[in-house]
Amino acid sequence: MDRLVNSETDVLGPPEQCVRIPRDPVHRLPEGHVSLQRHLSVPVIEHDQVVAIAGVGNRSTPYTSSDALQLSLLADGIWQQVRRRRKELEQLDLIRSAMDGYVQLDLQGNILDVNPIYCGMSGYSASELLGMNVADLDLVIASEQVMNYIQRVVTNGRSRFETRHRRKDGSSFDAEISAIYSPVDQGRLSVFVRDISERIRNERMLYNIARGVSSSTGKAFFRDMVDHLAQALEVEYTFVAELIEPDTQALKIIASVDDAELREQVTYRATYAPCGQVLLNGQAVYASGVQQLFPHDQALVRLGIEGYAGIRLNSSENQPLGVLTVLSRRPFTNPMQVERMLTIFASRAEVEMDRMRRDAALQDAQNKERLRLLELEAVNRVSAALRSTQSLDEMLPVILDETLSILKAEAGLILLISEDRTRVTNKLGRGWLERINEVEINPQSGLANMVLETGRLVQTTADDTRNQQAVRGLVPDGWNGVILPIRALNEIVGVMDVSVPAPRQMTRQEIHLLETISDIAGNAVHRTRLHERTERSLQRIATLHEIDVAIAGNLDLHHTLSLILENALRIIKVDAASVMLLDFNMQRLEFAVGRGFRSREVERVSLPVGEGLPGRVALERRRLMTNDLAFVEATTSRTKVVRAEGFVFSCVVPLISKGQVMGVLELFNRSALDMQEDELEFVDMLAGQAALGLENLRLFDRMQRSHSELVLAYNETIEGWSRAMDLRDRDTDQHTQRVTNLTVRLARAMNLSDEEVAHIRRGALLHDIGKMGVPDEVLNKPGPLTEDEWKLMRRHPQLAFDMLSPVRYLRPAIEIPYNHHERWDGTGYPRGLKGTEIPMAARLFAVVDVWDALLNDRPYRKAWSHDEVIRFIQEESGKAFDPDVVRVFLNIVSESKGPSS
Repeated sequence: MDRLVNSETDVLGPPEQCVRIPRDPVHRLPEGHVSLQRHLSVPVIEHDQVVAIAGVGNRSTPYTSSDALQLSLLADGIWQQVRRRRKELEQLDLIRSAMDGYVQLDLQGNILDVNPIYCGMSGYSASELLGMNVADLDLVIASEQVMNYIQRVVTNGRSRFETRHRRKDGSSFDAEISAIYSPVDQGRLSVFVRDISERIRNERMLYNIARGVSSSTGKAFFRDMVDHLAQALEVEYTFVAELIEPDTQALKIIASVDDAELREQVTYRATYAPCGQVLLNGQAVYASGVQQLFPHDQALVRLGIEGYAGIRLNSSENQPLGVLTVLSRRPFTNPMQVERMLTIFASRAEVEMDRMRRDAALQDAQNKERLRLLELEAVNRVSAALRSTQSLDEMLPVILDETLSILKAEAGLILLISEDRTRVTNKLGRGWLERINEVEINPQSGLANMVLETGRLVQTTADDTRNQQAVRGLVPDGWNGVILPIRALNEIVGVMDVSVPAPRQMTRQEIHLLETISDIAGNAVHRTRLHERTERSLQRIATLHEIDVAIAGNLDLHHTLSLILENALRIIKVDAASVMLLDFNMQRLEFAVGRGFRSREVERVSLPVGEGLPGRVALERRRLMTNDLAFVEATTSRTKVVRAEGFVFSCVVPLISKGQVMGVLELFNRSALDMQEDELEFVDMLAGQAALGLENLRLFDRMQRSHSELVLAYNETIEGWSRAMDLRDRDTDQHTQRVTNLTVRLARAMNLSDEEVAHIRRGALLHDIGKMGVPDEVLNKPGPLTEDEWKLMRRHPQLAFDMLSPVRYLRPAIEIPYNHHERWDGTGYPRGLKGTEIPMAARLFAVVDVWDALLNDRPYRKAWSHDEVIRFIQEESGKAFDPDVVRVFLNIVSESKGPSS
């Protein structure tokens, strides 16, 4: 009752609420009951509501207020007893229907009551258990300790602990005891018993599993852990994820057990997923309905997840490292067990993940140091290797081979691009990428273009559809690689490709190292290109100078044009070149000089002005180029030559001098060619040089004809003088012509030059020109000459010098007329020269002159025999004659004994 009845008003209430039995017969008591004349009823009130009525009655005595008060107190006591009994019955029904066992004890440990659940646990019947002491059932707590435990429960009001109970059949089970005591229980303890044998077995199993898992480390540990955890909990999905971005709650799965839905290396954000709650609160368990709680997590819906449990993994500094999670397609029947298992595994997982983090940090530091050392080594190796290179052709193999060696890769490629990025200028491959040389690479499409446009590296695989079709067919299965730009200053000059076979992947450190090498390569390419550009400029200047010298010092047009073509092939690097000259009268281009042709058919080509590419150039007076020469020449007379030679490219430049087309210079190549502006400028210079050479040759030809005419006139004059002298000296008829021919023959035997022989011939013809000043009576005297006449005769060498020296053309020929009477021993005239002081021409002529004089009659003597003359000349060797000249001369005359020899 909420309140006690203390007064009559409290019992009866207001007058209108008093209950009396009326006398109306209708309200009489049922038949068989005693007829009551007086009746008293009082309400039983609880929580301001009437819950019962207590009443009494008699036949005659009226009731007073005191009677009503007493009846109210009596009713209240009765109601308290009814309510207590009702509560006991309800508790008994609850205990008997509970899942846990129930045992009621007195304060000595005797069993007062049990429920059927405990009977089933222990194997005893209720009648067997009643009267037993709890010490008879507990295998852990001794009988003398039972009272201590009971006293602790009485003192604290409750106690919870684990122990072990014995069954009737002698077996045992693990029990969790929850004991409760209340003073109103009148000295009785309520003990609830839960069979935890399965839980203990699971925990022991988990402990053993954890010990087994602990034998592994790193990712192997986590793989073992999730496998064992999935088996123990009989769930479909288990994974452990590492927190990689705390701000965005980004997680990376490092180990998982899944059904082809979850994969290692998967990264995701946990913001709208249950893992987000785990990171926020430390743990989360959803026994069922997790999909409805997290509708934005599409993975839960897709996988059909009902139960979810996760626990946060913390570092030693209590910072979140990641999560350990299990997911089930069925609701969890025992969420507490799942939570306990996660806790057991999480403690070990935290240690391992924390260790992995520290090891990763240490490894990262070591990798950075190793990478720095590797970069230094790579820079040193590549730089040292590049110091010995002089050109791109030498440099590119060094860069590529060193790169592959440093990265331990098997295939690589370097492509250098033209400045306008329209063509590949240099291409070098290794491994399977060497086959790239077989295909035409277009730098304006595919991955090369992507790298050139973005300036960023691209990772590619064998089936990468971004590759050009021609390249895609060359990539072996399972290969993957990295393509990155080669930079020179702020310009991308090419790309480098390094490929490795699966399962290997290029690491971040390797890619960083590759970028370092690429930067070195770019700077080296830039320096080498500058060097090559300078070298080309110097080479072209030297070539032009060489051609200038050839034009100035060589009057052989064929030699000059050949020199121009050879330099064109060497510097421009084309397959063939030719010069065609214009026949002004016929207005046709005729082949003049060619280099690099497979046959001589090209020499028979003759094109009218206006026909074919050369004819158009001669007509239009401008340079023309094509990379489809067979098509351009399809209807000309040189179609067969072009096809037989296999020419694809042609560049034709007009040879123009003083506004007049003199011919064309044509370059050929058997593959398509894209000549750069500086190369075309050089070709124009070569054409200008060729035109200059042609013009010089024409000028020289005209001058040569004039000179030849003049020389012919001089020679005819000299021969006229010679014949005049022979006519004056009748005894020496034909002497001059004979000695001239023999002296020329001797000069050639002495290996003198053509120019020297020409001067010797003129000198021999004029050897006695000085006798023009000797009187006829002295010159033709039949007998011996007097001393004065000899003096006059010996003056003819000096007279010859005086006559010829004013004539510049004849000065080189004076040596014979002036010195042919000098002797080797110095006793000759007019100057008494000795030995090699005597000019070579005079030494030659002296022998020949004596030889011819002795073999022919004179007015003062008869001719000598051949043998006599030879003996005389031999005797005079070293006296009158040069011994070397005598030896050569005698070899000549020994071939024939006649005067004509």
